[in-house]
Amino acid sequence: MPSKRWWNLKTLSIALIAVIALTVSSSNVVAQGGGGGNGGIGGNNFFGVVGGVSIDVNGAITGDVTRLSDAERQELARLLRAVAKEQPSGPGLRMVSLKRLEMLLRNAVTDENAIPLDAAYLGGLQKIETIVVVPAENDILIVGQGDDWSVNDLGAVVGANNNQPVIHLQDLLVAMRTVDAANSGAGISVSIDPTQEGVKRHAQVLSQIQRFDPSMTPALEEAMGAQQISLTGIPATSRFAQVLVNADYKMKRLSMGLEQAPIQKLPSVLEMIQARDASFGQMAPRFWMECNYQPVVRSEDGTIWQIRGQGVKTLTEDQYYDKNGIREATGKPNVFAEKWAANMTEKFEALAAAEPAFAELRNIMDLTVVAAIIRKHDLVNQAEADISSIMGTMASVSTPVYTAPKTISPQCSFIRTSNSWVVTTSGGVLVDSWSVASNVETDSKLSRESLGLTAMAGDSIWYAPARTR
Repeated sequence: MPSKRWWNLKTLSIALIAVIALTVSSSNVVAQGGGGGNGGIGGNNFFGVVGGVSIDVNGAITGDVTRLSDAERQELARLLRAVAKEQPSGPGLRMVSLKRLEMLLRNAVTDENAIPLDAAYLGGLQKIETIVVVPAENDILIVGQGDDWSVNDLGAVVGANNNQPVIHLQDLLVAMRTVDAANSGAGISVSIDPTQEGVKRHAQVLSQIQRFDPSMTPALEEAMGAQQISLTGIPATSRFAQVLVNADYKMKRLSMGLEQAPIQKLPSVLEMIQARDASFGQMAPRFWMECNYQPVVRSEDGTIWQIRGQGVKTLTEDQYYDKNGIREATGKPNVFAEKWAANMTEKFEALAAAEPAFAELRNIMDLTVVAAIIRKHDLVNQAEADISSIMGTMASVSTPVYTAPKTISPQCSFIRTSNSWVVTTSGGVLVDSWSVASNVETDSKLSRESLGLTAMAGDSIWYAPARTR
């Protein structure tokens, strides 16, 4: 147990990481040839922007937000307009065909054809609602809400009417190709934490302090040293990983008061403590985000699967570091940390609408749930579909490779109460998609007709049907 002196002087609040991956656009996403005919989505022709800060060649977080130039943004917007001739005007339903996507990926490998931008951004799909199995067409459809395309100041592709991020093909492919990993071992997760040696050094510095003041921040940050980013279940070099890390980073900054919440009535933990002139006592809160879904609803014949719920919740528990710098969890929440986590969960929809990092996280979680439902309930065999390129079980295009985030320098924030300086925190994201896929209810009235879904038209991988009801 930490000494009383440690906690009377406790000070450290560590802000972590955001990531941005930036490449140069062309009118198409080129599948570049590789070993064994294994092409790739990307190279210098694929946009995968995630808002945040940049990563150096060693995986360390450096600098400010990287943005596209005005000329680059304008060019991307022009290219999107050029491929949107069949795009509907305004937001509405989108249907994405895995069968047609499979053929597109195969052609991109064998013929080194380009993957068009509308496929790279899945027709503007933004929120997944339904999986539809179509045995008569040997197809599986992913259905949800979407919008026309636009490009924001960072160069990210968003909805023209709602400014929300669109779902990326590369993230869908990662979700499908890591679906078994999500059901084994540590699953899919990210955590950003101080090292054991860093915590020990920090404790030693604190033990020499008789009276703390914020001018000591640089010494404390130096003592703690770089924090380590741990990713499981997915390629650390994927955009998927960057989304997880970026959301974790944003959550920490909000909880610590290093960044003002973009919505009303979401004060930081530090502000909550200061308002009550309170303390965390001898514990330090750990926050993390998990899946937050209602039971999946399926039709009686198993051809319709609806995903429900806001997708993400925030949890917390108390922890402490012993004299050797080893973290131990108590399994109990601190009252202030518990209130903050509950408040963020309650306001998640509004927060996701205002902060793209959380909308992107929800999209990633939706994709993992889609993959888990398809895999667990054997929808591929039910549809008699072949999506081996999507699953990566045959020679296929590869997803873009970005610099893997590995470390971040510590950043402290402080508030003053009547008797102490507060606070320390860490956390992560855990994606347990298979638990969601296992929680299923049957609705005898659920059907394509009840949802107003028409057959797909045209030959694109995506279609925007008009609702019939």
